[in-house]
Amino acid sequence: MPPLAILGIGLAAAGTAVGVTGQIKAGNAAERAGEFNANVATEAATIKEEQQRMADRRTLASARATVGTSGVEMTGSPLDVMAESARQAEMNALIIRRGGMLDAYSARVAGKNAKTASRFGAASTLLTGAAGITRQIAQLVNTSGKSLSVPINPNDPRAKSSVYG
Repeated sequence: MPPLAILGIGLAAAGTAVGVTGQIKAGNAAERAGEFNANVATEAATIKEEQQRMADRRTLASARATVGTSGVEMTGSPLDVMAESARQAEMNALIIRRGGMLDAYSARVAGKNAKTASRFGAASTLLTGAAGITRQIAQLVNTSGKSLSVPINPNDPRAKSSVYG
């Protein structure tokens, strides 16, 4: 085999390997980014939930103080209103927590999906590269003993290779 042909095949193999490695690394990075984003979403929701709880505690305390200074007893309807306000305050906090959990889940799934897509891309690159290298080797085997010059113009009468169909 001519040295330039061997060099070309080697470069094609190296290019394929670099492409496959790059896609795998990109997928791993995307998965790590998804996990990082999930942690950020969880942390942000935790902070927001705690801020909501503090605001609701202040509101409820203010309402209790208002009722207490008005001389109304905390029984019957005023008590029911306060209990309902406390339940609603807790629901607000839980809704914020759930939103954070959903955001975190979404980020993790996006990272895992990107990693899976990169694996398929790497497999595709590997198969395409292997097919190209196989085609180059087949051309070398078919042209052994003949001139290895391949015309650039497919309409050139010297173009008898199957490459030009």
